Amino acid sequence: MSKYQADVWLGSSSGRQRVYVNSNTWNGAKEQIKTIYDVDDNDIQDLYESNDNSRSGGSIVDDGGIFFLLAIGLLVCFWKYILIISGISLVIWFLIKFFRED
Repeated sequence: MSKYQADVWLGSSSGRQRVYVNSNTWNGAKEQIKTIYDVDDNDIQDLYESNDNSRSGGSIVDDGGIFFLLAIGLLVCFWKYILIISGISLVIWFLIKFFRED
């Protein structure tokens, strides 16, 4: 069962409110809103399936995506230092390996 949200005009005393219903279909959600809030089809606007059940506003990027973008940003900002430290580490590793073989 999916969660649907819509902006509904509930009269001049309440104004336009965002309401949520659970339904299997878009038409079922619309019928539920009409029944529960006693409104017409013209009063219901922007009815759509809400994919984000726990957060308000929704987000295109999830937590893993934010971590990935942060890592890419750090790589872009500090690429020179990462390259220098990697080069020095590679030289030290090579020298240790070279002298241990003797």
